[in-house]
Amino acid sequence: MEVKSIVQPCDREKQGSEGLTPRQIFSKEHESLLEDGKKWMRDTATSCLLVATIITIVAYYAGLSIPAGYNYSTLGCNVTIGSSVHINHNLFHVFVVSEAVTLSFSITSMLTFLFILTSRYAEEDFKKSLPVSLMCGLVTLFISITAMIVSFSSAFFLAYRESYTQHKLWWVPILVSGLALLPAASFVFLLYPLLRDIFCSTYCRSLFRPRKSLFI
Repeated sequence: MEVKSIVQPCDREKQGSEGLTPRQIFSKEHESLLEDGKKWMRDTATSCLLVATIITIVAYYAGLSIPAGYNYSTLGCNVTIGSSVHINHNLFHVFVVSEAVTLSFSITSMLTFLFILTSRYAEEDFKKSLPVSLMCGLVTLFISITAMIVSFSSAFFLAYRESYTQHKLWWVPILVSGLALLPAASFVFLLYPLLRDIFCSTYCRSLFRPRKSLFI
């Protein structure tokens, strides 16, 4: 697009010796690059879709499994109702909110990667549509992973806080929560260069003001 903007309008549709316009020559010369881009985008979206699906399943069943179970009470006409044992505890509300965030963002991530897989993979799609969709999918996937870790940590504290308090093993839940953060930290460390390069190539990069890239 940058080259096109500095070329005279009358020269943009001129045909060369083979009867092709500059745009057609560019597309022909970069067919292999387009195919490589399609394959990489499909493989990446498929892998991330699998991870997002697993997180969605885990979050769904974890949301139905309330930590420490329920307190049941019987009303009139043999009607029994139940509420969580930790319904008044702040950590229980953290668990509920984080589970909702996990499920919401993992489903959003699934839909985003599904959109990528069903895309046309035309040249125009690689300019903005596909890169932006990939960035959105990775960001929502990271949020769902982080929220899942928060829900796990809060459920762990709720389930074992009394036994750790009695035995003065306060460092155990802290250690477990710290270890649970390793996947999120690894996700950022491994995928940040990719996200940075996609963002720069989509919004910042210029042919006349090139930026350094990890892949070039």
